Amino acid sequence: MKGFKEVPYSNLAHLYLVANGFYNNYEDIKKKIEETKGQISYDSPIPVAATNAFFAIELYLKLVYSLDYWEKAQACLDSPTNVTQYPNEHGLGTLFDMLDEASKCKILKLVSLNEKLTSKKFKDILDENKDGFIEWRYIFEKKDSCCVNFQSLSEVLEVLRSYCYYCMDHIYRPKAEWVENSPHTSATMEERPIATKEDLEKLLGNI
Repeated sequence: MKGFKEVPYSNLAHLYLVANGFYNNYEDIKKKIEETKGQISYDSPIPVAATNAFFAIELYLKLVYSLDYWEKAQACLDSPTNVTQYPNEHGLGTLFDMLDEASKCKILKLVSLNEKLTSKKFKDILDENKDGFIEWRYIFEKKDSCCVNFQSLSEVLEVLRSYCYYCMDHIYRPKAEWVENSPHTSATMEERPIATKEDLEKLLGNI
């Protein structure tokens, strides 16, 4: 075990949105792959989609763990603090195994609603792809060909996304002052002209 990462409980709303972002990015790229199948491509979208999918699964599992931990360690206190934690771990099967039994049972109950999934298959997908995020973000280092089952990943993601949606709606309960003082993210954008083929040829020809 690699220890635990302490985070503000109020940041779990941000964690949830980030996980959704990686999930949505995976779905968008997967759709693009399907729509452009057989066409000439100037990028390699499969590793990018896989990396997004595996990281989304990891973040959803860490979100559930963080909520479970706070409920056990803080919710019972007279003056709970804005602190929770999750495992500093990438292994998907390990993260699922570390969840509270009640959360695992609820997740597997959602699994039972999916005709293409069983509890065993769900767990097997997590175990077989335990290092998916680590492997696929550096897939270009591999010497052998690799494949990924997007159908299985989508089924797992749909279960976890649904459960986390439920958790954020029914379990997550930060104090108002914690939320008011929570950090946010922003980005500075600048429109930059895209060089034409002729501009690039002139530029590179002078190097």
